[in-house]
Amino acid sequence: MALVAAPLLAAGGAGALILSVQNLEPTTHVYPAMMWALMIWVVAHVLVGILMQLYCLAGSLTGKLTSRYDADLWNITLFWHFLYLTALVCGAVMGLAPRVL
Repeated sequence: MALVAAPLLAAGGAGALILSVQNLEPTTHVYPAMMWALMIWVVAHVLVGILMQLYCLAGSLTGKLTSRYDADLWNITLFWHFLYLTALVCGAVMGLAPRVL
């Protein structure tokens, strides 16, 4: 069930991140350009993570992903831990930098 819900939630989070920079014009100054670059970095990795989760979901539904052959799921879990920390840091920079500067 988590393999079904996780891609939907990840896509929602990526959409929220895209909306957060909607009012910034990246060609006017370096600050909006950096916010766009951070957003693109995180969203690109979220899209890759969604593809990997859908791959595991397909493997689970077809019987190729079992409790004995679950290396794919372990690798994707490691990737999502990396992405969680990346999104946390980028979200903090994007949300807190305007208040600090």
